[in-house]
Amino acid sequence: MVDKRVSDEEFVVRQNLAEQLRGVARMLHEHGGDEGYSLIVERVLRSLARLVVDIQPEVRIAAGESLV
Repeated sequence: MVDKRVSDEEFVVRQNLAEQLRGVARMLHEHGGDEGYSLIVERVLRSLARLVVDIQPEVRIAAGESLV
């Protein structure tokens, strides 16, 4: 589901995803153990890496803020 949203044609969908991934990563870190860590590396960071180079500046900013 996340992969589809990273490529959504509406930039606000991609922007909202970028903003929400920070909370997802935090939850996985706090409660996910080793599996949560793997999901952060394999899914969350991969998605943010794509969003941080998005054509829309709003998406890039949101993704960059989620990485901090």
